[in-house]
Amino acid sequence: MIAARDLLTPCQGKLACRLRAKSPPVGRSASPSAGELELENVSATDLDIPADIHPLQNLNLRVTDAHGAVVSEGWYGNQFSPGETAADLRLQPGQTFVIAVALLGTVPPDRRGSGTYIVQAIFDCPELRAVSDPLTVTI
Repeated sequence: MIAARDLLTPCQGKLACRLRAKSPPVGRSASPSAGELELENVSATDLDIPADIHPLQNLNLRVTDAHGAVVSEGWYGNQFSPGETAADLRLQPGQTFVIAVALLGTVPPDRRGSGTYIVQAIFDCPELRAVSDPLTVTI
């Protein structure tokens, strides 16, 4: 069982971070590891999120197993290669940015198995940090 103290606390402020299971297209079955990340500007002013590689370069997915042990390694954002142009993200007040993510994308293949995992998204860049509520994933 995962103790509440082992989970990161969702931040309140300028940016909201939400993680959810991704709904499959009509007629297809859901993949339990398919997810969506939503970033929402909850402030009254525009938010400029710097990204010289990809908008998700500042994303980490912290994954724990059913016993509370962290099984993720590295940052989710490390999987992206630099592009030719900057990928800065600008969100107006109330605007959201939604993108597909692999919920177990930071878990090495040899550590993935059947079971229950708790996933939290941590979006951390200069002057902005947002943490999602925990999402339970069962494989």
